[in-house]
Amino acid sequence: MGDERPAPTPHFKNPPVVETVLGVQFAPLKDMRITHYGLLLPFLREVFPAAERLTKVSEQSPLDPIIESFDNEVPCPRGVRWSVTEGPPFPRCWYAFEDEKYLVQLQHDRFIFNWRRPPDPSGEYPRYEPNRWRFTKLFEIFLEFADRESLGTVSANQCEVTYVNHIELLEGRNSAETMDALLTGWKLATSDGWLSGTEHGEFAASYAMPEQRGRLHVRAQRAVRRADSREIIRLSLTGRGAPTTPDTDGVRQWFDLGHDWVVRGFTSLTTPEMHRRWGRIA
Repeated sequence: MGDERPAPTPHFKNPPVVETVLGVQFAPLKDMRITHYGLLLPFLREVFPAAERLTKVSEQSPLDPIIESFDNEVPCPRGVRWSVTEGPPFPRCWYAFEDEKYLVQLQHDRFIFNWRRPPDPSGEYPRYEPNRWRFTKLFEIFLEFADRESLGTVSANQCEVTYVNHIELLEGRNSAETMDALLTGWKLATSDGWLSGTEHGEFAASYAMPEQRGRLHVRAQRAVRRADSREIIRLSLTGRGAPTTPDTDGVRQWFDLGHDWVVRGFTSLTTPEMHRRWGRIA
């Protein structure tokens, strides 16, 4: 048999990524209360050095559960959302560290870790491996906390890897023309040339992973960046699916799969012209 080792994962010197998300969804912890948010905080701080102390804690609206379904009888196979309310909705808590560069999100059925590029772009993107290490340490702390407080068993039923990219409009081109230069699947061509001068547009697609391991969801759309009010293209890629086992090892393995699909999907859907701009290395 020949050597069938997979091709190396694509790598860019200056990727346009501004945010990454590693998240786990699990069955709701019915005994969890808002007071547990405060009790957990001192343990989360152990993962961050003194220079990366807590910036703030805030409450957010809860996220709805979502399951990637491959059941042909389900009308929306890309993902099924549901909401069961017994009393007021349980809020989501944000723990922000180092001027909100790192964010831990917690609700009674979700644990999420975000890295967000600071306004000063000089800081190097920390890459996937350090972020996965931070998530793992934080999640293990949460698992120990849930066991100690008798909140119930945390059994992962979905994992998510999301990368958000901001691409500035190319000089002399509007958002539609930039999308044409950015995405391999976006074309401004028409059948007869009657329509022209496209100003804006969106791209959305989903791709199934082998063996129903999950899906990759891609969306590109015009947006306005808050930091400087400049028009950009916001390109997000989300890998989501069920781990083979509901424990930490299963979560880590699925994260590796989801990250591989996000990075390879990003490379496959963007053009060589943009790869040169971002300094593709591999």
